[in-house]
Amino acid sequence: MATGKKYYWIKLKTSFISSDKVDFLMSQKDGANYVVLYQMLCLKAINSDGELSNKFGEVIIPYDADKIQRDCKYFSKDTILVALELYKKLGMVYADDNGVLTITDFADMVGSESDYAKQKRMQRETKQLSGHKVDSSVDIVHTEKEIEKEIELDKIYSRADTTTYQEIIAYLNDKLGTHYKHTSKSTQRLINARLNEDFTVEDFKRVIDNKYDSWHSDRKMKDFLRPQTLFGTKFESYLNEKVADKIEMPEYDPMKRLIRAKEK
Repeated sequence: MATGKKYYWIKLKTSFISSDKVDFLMSQKDGANYVVLYQMLCLKAINSDGELSNKFGEVIIPYDADKIQRDCKYFSKDTILVALELYKKLGMVYADDNGVLTITDFADMVGSESDYAKQKRMQRETKQLSGHKVDSSVDIVHTEKEIEKEIELDKIYSRADTTTYQEIIAYLNDKLGTHYKHTSKSTQRLINARLNEDFTVEDFKRVIDNKYDSWHSDRKMKDFLRPQTLFGTKFESYLNEKVADKIEMPEYDPMKRLIRAKEK
């Protein structure tokens, strides 16, 4: 019996294993463990938008090597410490302003399926394996109902229209000189999540401004000026950051100073 629950999983591209990053990890002495640990951390972070942390009310406790060792069990603390440093250098994870490690591009790595869809898929696979002809007519009716339910949920949890997406992403692109698309589903999900927390379009613009001022001159952090980072679960803390006022230094002109001295 379907319960309405939804199951999530991590999607890795077929090129993951042959990527330069994994190839580099595998070239290390303990490389196989580094790759497996990364996959385990992705699974650990699936309910926290890719963040390796625990949240208790307003208190956020970042994962450290000891916590990861307790949870993952199969790796020594030294292996974990080396792996985390390698992940950061390779851009596979990054640390936010609170020191919380986050899986890079996590929003693009998550897949989901309702429990009803899972049941029907397994039934079809079982019939196919047993050689029986699969009658999909009933499934089509239920699938359409499932789609309708998901559409209704999208309506409930989405407060944005195309104009809102366009305004926010256009502001981001103008500020950064980038070309992000307002039609990206992962970006829209992030925007909807924040709007459902009663943040406004002006809040998005302020976050963009705050983090641009903080990060655009930082060679390491400027790469994280993107929707996945800016519009994620740290949105409120980014919104309330106080960016240091820029102090205008007086222009030093030795000739003007010399003229003023002569006039005196």
